[in-house]
Amino acid sequence: MNGVERTTPVTDETMAALGVELARMRNWQLWLLDMTPNEQWPDLSTGMPEHFAATLIEHLKWLEQLEADDALVLSGPIDLDTGLGPGLSIIRASTREQVEAMSSSEPFARAGYRTNAIRSWTVNEGSLNVRVRLMANKIVV
Repeated sequence: MNGVERTTPVTDETMAALGVELARMRNWQLWLLDMTPNEQWPDLSTGMPEHFAATLIEHLKWLEQLEADDALVLSGPIDLDTGLGPGLSIIRASTREQVEAMSSSEPFARAGYRTNAIRSWTVNEGSLNVRVRLMANKIVV
């Protein structure tokens, strides 16, 4: 950039400019709960086993409770075009331990169908607009 060598030490002026930019960041701590099917996940193309269906109901109730507790930001299946299986939830919590407790209580993980991984996510930039149309029962993000 601008003829500066990659190994040139940073100047005080650049550090001050960097400090200004970093101070503008939102620094909103969230957590990603990556839920990945494992070898126990059934082949749903041949039908849904009863135990799996019951676990799915528990999973949906689990998500509903997280939402009621104001811990769930967003959640849903990923790669749905390849079939039901992986999911991703964005969680609001103060500590990793809180998210670990949520993750260990997730019904598909408890039943052995999925393996959950937790990743911290610091949101710094972007925008989010939400419009709620009450009469149309429609939410546009």
